[in-house]
Amino acid sequence: MLEVLAAMGCSEAMTLSLVSPAELGRAGLPADGVEVENPLRAEESMLRMQILPGLLGVVAHNAAHGQADVAVFEVGNVFLVPPEGQTLPDEREHAAAVLAGTVQRRPHEADRPVDVYDAVDLVEGLGEALALEDLRLEPGWHTGFHPSRTAVVVVDGAAVGHVGEVAPEVLEAYGLDAPVVGLELDLGRLLAGRRRERTYRPVSRFPASGVDLAFVVDDRAPAGAVRTTLEEAAGGLLESVRLFDVFRSEALGPGRVSLAFALRFRAPDRTLTDEEVGALRQRCIDAVVAAHGAELRG
Repeated sequence: MLEVLAAMGCSEAMTLSLVSPAELGRAGLPADGVEVENPLRAEESMLRMQILPGLLGVVAHNAAHGQADVAVFEVGNVFLVPPEGQTLPDEREHAAAVLAGTVQRRPHEADRPVDVYDAVDLVEGLGEALALEDLRLEPGWHTGFHPSRTAVVVVDGAAVGHVGEVAPEVLEAYGLDAPVVGLELDLGRLLAGRRRERTYRPVSRFPASGVDLAFVVDDRAPAGAVRTTLEEAAGGLLESVRLFDVFRSEALGPGRVSLAFALRFRAPDRTLTDEEVGALRQRCIDAVVAAHGAELRG
């Protein structure tokens, strides 16, 4: 996990396992965890239940010293209230990451602020490294995160963590400017996920055909669900699908957002005709309109 997150551009941080109730409050978390009887510092009297508050503190410290562009992660233990009949805390290993500031992309493309899909990329990168058979994002919410820009990370039908945009009130408490995005995953549950067999197919020597589609959907519609609909509608000729733009404007209507996807089609044995690509395009449009009440933009 360390190598994967580092390879995706994050720097490793190490924060304290002891936190103060005030720190939990800043992160939007209740101070109802495991309390230490004889803490080294009186104000740091709680065992952490999540890693994210510590990482938000790291981001805030860097921002206060003029470094607003930060991508940090930590792998470490958290301590939950023990279940009935157990004396010691319920200790688990988590992985968490926080991204803030600007994504440096020049000279390949324009620099841009971080967004929630940068955090989603980290989740998908971990899933790909582990070859997880059934990893998906589902609509959900977690304390301290934006209510409509957060998803639950699900492996084999069970929740293993969350990913999303940090809530505005939490950013205000830390003195941070939006957007800041993050994730936290239960590594034990993640590593226990079923693995798929890696299969390889010959590289086609025929050219690919690209199609860009932008859909206006309800702001609460998960982009991952729209992507899944596209994958299912496109079938075996779909080589890849990528979300490349998220656009919000009052011109789209209240509570509406534009999601733009780049689809790439390729056949293993021939060059696809314009008619074939057109039929695939229309099939994808019809599927998204039917499943998500979408409108094709432009």
